Amino acid sequence: MSTIPWNQLPKTYQDAVTVVRELNVRYILIDSLCILQDGLAPGIQQDGYHL
Repeated sequence: MSTIPWNQLPKTYQDAVTVVRELNVRYILIDSLCILQDGLAPGIQQDGYHL
């Protein structure tokens, strides 16, 4: 498993991790999904980033 440097995380993710640590929660699930739908052609393009 690889890690992502703290300074490369978006600020909202940094804030979420900070809150979870303060609450003594062991795990946090952060899932981002961007769905782009092209109006010219049928179909959906999905792009995700998982931490």
